[in-house]
Parts: sequence; C-alpha cells; structure tokens
Amino acid sequence: MNYEWFLFDLDGTLAESGAGILNSVRYALTQLGAEIPPEEEMRAFIGPPLLWSFQNVAHLPEETARRAVDLYRERYGREGWMETSIYPGVQELLRGIRRRGGKIALASAKPQGFCEKILAHFGLEKYFDRVSAISLTDHHPEKRDIILRALPEEADRARAVMVGDRVYDIEGALQAGVTPVAAGYGYGNPGEFDRAAAVARTPRDLWDVLVGEARDPGRMVTFEGVDGSGKSTQFHLAVDYFRTRGWDVLSSREPGGCPISEKVRELILDVANREMTPLCEAYLYAAARAQHVAQVLRPALREGKLVLCDRFLDSSIAYQAYGRELTEPLIRQINKPAVDGLEPDLTLVYALPAAEAKRRVAQNGAPDRLEIEGLDFVGRVQAGYDALAAAQPQRLIQVDSGRSIEAVFADTGRLISRLLA
Repeated sequence: MNYEWFLFDLDGTLAESGAGILNSVRYALTQLGAEIPPEEEMRAFIGPPLLWSFQNVAHLPEETARRAVDLYRERYGREGWMETSIYPGVQELLRGIRRRGGKIALASAKPQGFCEKILAHFGLEKYFDRVSAISLTDHHPEKRDIILRALPEEADRARAVMVGDRVYDIEGALQAGVTPVAAGYGYGNPGEFDRAAAVARTPRDLWDVLVGEARDPGRMVTFEGVDGSGKSTQFHLAVDYFRTRGWDVLSSREPGGCPISEKVRELILDVANREMTPLCEAYLYAAARAQHVAQVLRPALREGKLVLCDRFLDSSIAYQAYGRELTEPLIRQINKPAVDGLEPDLTLVYALPAAEAKRRVAQNGAPDRLEIEGLDFVGRVQAGYDALAAAQPQRLIQVDSGRSIEAVFADTGRLISRLLA
C-alpha cells in the first residue's frame, strides 16, 4: 500500500447518514418557526460545521443558529443517528487495510460522542486506531485541525491520506499536508473535488484507490432447514443487517438466483408436476445449481462480496438423498460438476421438529410441490440435516428455531459476525 495512515470522514464517506442529518435539521428549523431551505440546498448541511450551515444555508442569525444546533442535537441524539447505514464495501475495505498493516483514523466534524456511538453500533470501532472529532461546544472546527489531531505527532504526513466527500475535507487535507481523496459518491457537488488527488466514484472504488491490490476473497454463508423452519425469515433479516453495516452483500437463493435457474425453480416447485420422479428432481436441482454457481456465486466471491444464499448443496442432500431416499453418494456425484468445488464457509441449519414445521407451513397458505409432502418425508429431511451437521460440525451449525424470531436472529448475527471477524 502507498499509505501508512488512512483517515476517513464519516458522513457521506463511510456512512449514508443524510436522512438522519436532514430530518434533524428540519426538526430544528420547524421548532424555531424558521423557513426550511429548498431540498437541493439542504444537502449543504452534510459535511460542514452545523453552526456555519444554519447561518449560511438557513440564513439564521448567530444566536438563533446556536439554538438550532442545540435542537438538532436533541433529535439527532435521540433518533437521528440511527437513521444511518454504512456504505456497501466499507467493512471489507477497513478490514483489508488493517490486515495489510495500515493504521485507520476517523476525522469528523461531528461530535465525538455521536461518532463513537455510530462506529460501535455498526461494528466499525474495531478497525480504528484513533477518533478525532469535536466537542459539543466546538462550533467553528477547522478540518485541518481535526485531521492533524487524528495523526500521531510522529506520523509521516506524506504517507497519510484523507478521504472525504466535501471540499471542506479536501482543503483541510491539503492544509494539513496529507493526500486528499474524494468520495465522489457522497454529498459533494460538482467542482468540490478539483484539488483532490483522486476521486472514488463508488465505495468499492476506494479499494483500488487506497489499497491497489487484489481484493480479499469473499465469504459464503448458506441458510438451510426444512420448510417451515424459519430459515427464509432469518435469511432476509441477515441480508438487511449486514448490508446496513457496510458489507457488500450478494443475496441469492436455490433453486434460482439467475434467470435460467429461476425457470428451473418453477418446474421443480409447481404442484402441477407431481409426477416428476425423484431422479428427475435431483438432476433439475443440479442443473439450476450449475448455472447459479457459474453466473452468480463465483463472480461475487471473486469480487470480495459477502454471499448469503438461501439453500445450497446441503438442501439437495437432505431433500433428495434422505427425503427421496436416493442415497447421499448419488446426490454428491450428480452435483459434483455443478458445484465445481465450491463449499460455503458457514452453513446455518435451522432445526425444528417435523410436526411443528408442518404446522407452520399449513399456516402460510398455498404450499409448493415439496411442501405438500407428508410428515414422514419432513422427518427424513430433518434427519438428513442432523447427519450433515454431525459429519461437518465446524461448517454446519444447527440453530434452534423454535424460539422467537429475535432470539434466533441473535444467534444468526453472532455466528456470521464471528466468521467475518
């Protein structure tokens, strides 16, 4: 890497925080009975010091602007900070920098307490060596000073880079003697980045600008369980959870995940196709998987993404080898060219007694071709998952899904986070 110290602004650079900021600005102005600027002008509040923005964007006199800052922070501290998500790819970027020996600091004109709260909430605090922000009474912070405080005195500024999305960040970096890089995807306007050394047009571009090496390989997590186990609910919760925390997530499912495989899915699950033989079903699953692996999963993993997939090969073993009683060696043989050596890094198996699973399926409306199978079939499938988990306990982890959705997801999030640590 070309740099030793990597400094980042927060709003518009690491975090998509516009909603919380602008909603809090509107709240403050409304409480004061002041006019709210046009929407295109409101973006100017994101980045510069708040007092300056209330004076120069909302055109409030200084005393009123100070009151507006207090009202803003009242709402932002209560709820605004939670109206935030981390840009996709930020987690992979920060983790990659740390793994290569880089030092990371936050340099933000946001109050220190808010910065630390946001970093902790989204699981980013572990990457940061230093946090340089402002106090609640500092209304005129210079970005140059914030940047200099982010660096140890002995740091070589020629080997430091500052990433931000506003001219305030770029000019502050130049004044501090560090290299400015613009987050062109943030809240800056055209012309603000003319003096930046480089411009990243998307969060993913920051990897090439800052690291300049091959991306770390992605990780793959699959979600398994009998129909009715709550697997898909946990899958969708996990996709949302890790996306908002800055992971570049590719979500997919089997059978399906790409146009050709989705057409095969329709054939497999259509209740009109009840005459389909178990062997035909097994080959159709493998055919859909072959296309899915080649077109979707492997490219996403090469790009360093976090792949979350609702079912994979373990489903075929549980459903066709055990449920349809085709034997595990046969199903593995059929699927060997389809998976082409791809194995998940982690598989979460949501375990539920067969009778309870059937009861849940009955409550969910029209069942598909596999969901109409009887209790004995579901029992054999669950036995298949039990056997798989016993054979590969490091990869396949069973999660008791007979509890509340929240309790189950606490385990889901913890297990995936442990993999990504």
